[in-house]
This record gives sequence, structure tokens and C-alpha cells, in this order.
Amino acid sequence: MEKIQPTQEDNLHQTLLDLKEKTSVLEVPQVEREKMTSRTMEMVNTYDDHIRNLTWGPVKTADQGSLPVIGEIEEDPSEYDLVMQDFNAHLANGGINPGHPTMFGFVPCGHGTYPAAMGAFIPVTFATYSGIHWKSTSIVEMENKLITWVADLFGYPAGHAGNISSGGSLATLTALAVARDSRELKAADFHRCVIYCSEFAHYSVQKGLRAVGLREAILRTVPVDKLLKMTASGLERQIIEDTKTGLLPFLVAATVGTTLTGSVDPVNDIADVCDRHQLWLHVDAAYGGFFALCDEMKQLFVGVERSDSIVVNPHKGAYL
Repeated sequence: MEKIQPTQEDNLHQTLLDLKEKTSVLEVPQVEREKMTSRTMEMVNTYDDHIRNLTWGPVKTADQGSLPVIGEIEEDPSEYDLVMQDFNAHLANGGINPGHPTMFGFVPCGHGTYPAAMGAFIPVTFATYSGIHWKSTSIVEMENKLITWVADLFGYPAGHAGNISSGGSLATLTALAVARDSRELKAADFHRCVIYCSEFAHYSVQKGLRAVGLREAILRTVPVDKLLKMTASGLERQIIEDTKTGLLPFLVAATVGTTLTGSVDPVNDIADVCDRHQLWLHVDAAYGGFFALCDEMKQLFVGVERSDSIVVNPHKGAYL
């Protein structure tokens, strides 16, 4: 009897069957899924009750040096209840809780608002992906509308562009890279480039400069006034002095809402200086930006629309 050789299609079919068997360990039975969902919702509801009833306990539950040691990561799976116990014991109740109702010593990061929690949970559940327009057209369009809304909030003219990043540090890095390329800086001149900011500028500016290859650039600290705002006159004096010595004044990083004091640099006056000397103006409004939604605060944002780039964080001022 003639032996029939398996075809390429047969081999592929068998390969898929083998893969199905190997990956079946990732499938969670319905009964277990219901238990996991129930246990998770129990924890979420308990947390929500504490938030609403102000019964969460102290803001700080443990010093960094006294936190219990978390076990090593193992190859074998762990029971879900044990994972949740570890989460509550070592993570949720370890250190400072920035979502605590009486936590006033740190910039908020979207903790403690139910819509924000749902907004983070649902996209992860549905594995949404917005990296390619043709793959998720509606999601990309939604992001673009959000960027347009933010630009309109600050009064930027038509023709703007932007993106949504994971946070202020990455957004600052992106802005610095765009500024570097837009001004066509040459690597041979990086050591002569000068960046200006106040002593209260966020450390992400310095980190971003290193990440975009401008580690050799000069980071100049501009004097501040009694209200801890950058002085436009002091900025211009430094720019003129640096130009005379053969340096290349490149970029000014103004801040609208410093994380230490909440001070707001006079962006409109700084924009005048940047226009006179052809410097890129970057505005760090990560913390204070969304206070522009408040009518009584709008005067603080005059001139922001003249900047070349801006960073705003909805998970801070907008609690999202």
C-alpha cells in the first residue's frame, strides 16, 4: 500500500494544532474568570468606598527602608488570590498613596476619579491599538481631535501638529528633538548651543537634552523675581552676552505651573525676547496647563499660543 506523504497544508495544520495545545495553558476557564473578576471588583469597590468616605487611613503607610521584601519572580503560575494578597500587602499599602483624599504634597496623577479609572481599564480590556491609521481609523481620529481640542484651548493657529505620549518626560524629549531638527543644529555645534530656563524648571528638560544628544549643550539658569518667575529682562541679557562670546542661543524652556511652587513664567514677555533673537520657545505646562479651562486663570496663559512647542498632562491638572 502506497504511503501518502503529508502535504505542506497538512504540516501547517499540525503546527497550528500543536500551538493550540501549548498555548491552552493561557486560557482561563470561565469559572476562574468569574472569580478573578469578582475578586478584582471587590478590591476596587473597597478602595472606592475608602476614597468616598475618607476612611483610607494614613497617607503614608511605610517608609521606603522598611517595606517588606517581595518574593522573587518564578516560572510557575501563582494563585490569583495570592497575587492580590501580595498586591495589597506590598504595593497598594506600601509607601505614599498619591490618590489619598488628603494627599496635598505631590502633583496628582489621575488617582481617585472613577471615570479616569474606567478610561484606563476599558482600552486595555479591548486591546485597542492606535499606532496605524488604517488599522484603527476611529481611534486615531479621536486622538487627533483631542490634540486639536488642546491646541484650540491654548489658542494655537491652524497648522499645528502634536502627539499623545506616555507622560511629560517623553513629551519634553519629543519637543526637544523637534526643536533640534527644526533648527537644523549640527552635531559639531552642540557644545555651543545654549538652553535657558529658571531654577524651577522640571528635571525632564535636562534629561531630555541628554537623550536627544545635547548633553554637551549649555543649560543656563535665568534669574527669577520675588514671585519665582523667570525674568524676561534677565533672559535677554544672558542671550546677548552668550551671542557676543560666540555661543548659539537655541531654546528657552518656560514653565506654566512649576511643580515646586506653582509659579508661572511670563510667557508673553519671554515670547517677545525669543522673537527678537530667533530662539525656539518651549512651554512646560504639564502641571498647570489645564487650569486654562478656568476663566479666572486664563490671564496666566497669555502668550502660550506664540510658543513653538508645549507639554500638557491631563493626568495632572485634569485628573485623567
